[in-house]
Amino acid sequence: ERDTIQEGRPEGCWCLGLGGRGTAYIPRRAYFEAEEVFEETCECPDGIAERERIAAESRRRTTIAHQLRLQKHWDSCGVPRRFREMRLETSPVAKSMPALIERLPAPRFPDELEDGDPLIDDWREARIEWERSWFLWGGYGTGKTGLAVSYAWQYLQETTDPILFRSLPDLLAELRATYNRPRRKNRYEDSGDEDEEEQETEAQLIKRLSTIPLLILDDLGAEQVKETGDGSWVADRLFQIIGARHSEDMPTVFTSNLNIEQLAARIGERLAWRIIEMCGKDHIVHVEGPNLRA
Repeated sequence: ERDTIQEGRPEGCWCLGLGGRGTAYIPRRAYFEAEEVFEETCECPDGIAERERIAAESRRRTTIAHQLRLQKHWDSCGVPRRFREMRLETSPVAKSMPALIERLPAPRFPDELEDGDPLIDDWREARIEWERSWFLWGGYGTGKTGLAVSYAWQYLQETTDPILFRSLPDLLAELRATYNRPRRKNRYEDSGDEDEEEQETEAQLIKRLSTIPLLILDDLGAEQVKETGDGSWVADRLFQIIGARHSEDMPTVFTSNLNIEQLAARIGERLAWRIIEMCGKDHIVHVEGPNLRA
């Protein structure tokens, strides 16, 4: 029977029309289970078709896993539901500030270029500039938060890195809440409660805010920073977070109702200067337009 089948096969075919031999697996990805496939495929039309099918299925699983990972990052980043669907192409600011909308997407990599082409160096420089921090300021309801979220969406698609959104009042409330939690048990203590979850300490929260690849700090200047009392505590925590991101050149998007001079009077010169150095003058943008909340 094998000889009969082989007589009808193309020259060089060894698979008898099966397409391949041996056992391998397409790795498990996302919600897919591992799939058994041929370890080696034949060079006949059946083998080529099987090889293309395996490659297409592997790409499909990789794409879906990538999309699910991005969605997981987006769902857990803290962007309020009202702003979660904000995108640059649908932003109301596109009408009042089209030049700004053109600057916020990532620079496109030049197609069909060889190594050493000067356009690649231009793209690298544009990419570095794009990943700098941004300071978006303007009146109430002009679309600053929506722009920050839209940029974060672009950043996530380009880098797949985690992002975090916090308004300044919420961030400070989150820090203060760490003081009211029970003392963390060390690894030698057992509470007997298997459902007890380990809660984040203030130091851990500050570290997360300082090291997340992209932080959106919304409504900066909403709280007065003073040299004494609670204002001193606010200044210290902000300096820990912003200072660490400044030192490591971590991209941060700030939004504020105040311009940089007004902000300096509210949060202090040393913090304001770090923001200026993080953003550079080209990324300090006055967002103008009608009140979108009116």
